[in-house]
Amino acid sequence: PSELVAPLLGMTSMLDFLRDDYFIYSFAFPLSVSYFCKNDISLHTIFMQQYIRYGGITLLLLILQTTIIPFTSIAGIIPDVMLVWLVYIALQTGQISATVTGFTIGLVLDLVSGQFLGLSALSKTVAGFFAGYFYNNNKVNYTIATSQFIIITAAVSFAHNILYFILFLQRSDVGLF
Repeated sequence: PSELVAPLLGMTSMLDFLRDDYFIYSFAFPLSVSYFCKNDISLHTIFMQQYIRYGGITLLLLILQTTIIPFTSIAGIIPDVMLVWLVYIALQTGQISATVTGFTIGLVLDLVSGQFLGLSALSKTVAGFFAGYFYNNNKVNYTIATSQFIIITAAVSFAHNILYFILFLQRSDVGLF
């Protein structure tokens, strides 16, 4: 199959197609594309390792957010480590995975807290979607290493908290104004 693909991609020889550090596009089926590295390690395996690593970090941060971090509150304000982690994931992987991750994190937080089911899920989903707008594949490391990360996190936190508290106050006797 790769002999058929090389001319389609405008390559003159199979040596151009099989260069060292580049990925080889192998069209196994007409509608699906599978990617392979030089050492025959599929990108699927690499992405699964990344998602398992992100899942482990998320689980660790969930445990910290619900057990230790509430004791670090200053004047009743508890830092939302999960929201900072969600912004990081959004800037690393993009909008869709951040939206799904936000929903998952929010749902687990709702189940652990025992308050309104779906409130954190909705607000973290919207926060992940909003943070995903700032994803730029070419500037991932630059965005995370500069003050842009803090500005993006502050903007996403503001939107998240506004949505969260508007929905939260709908169920209480306290009015917005």
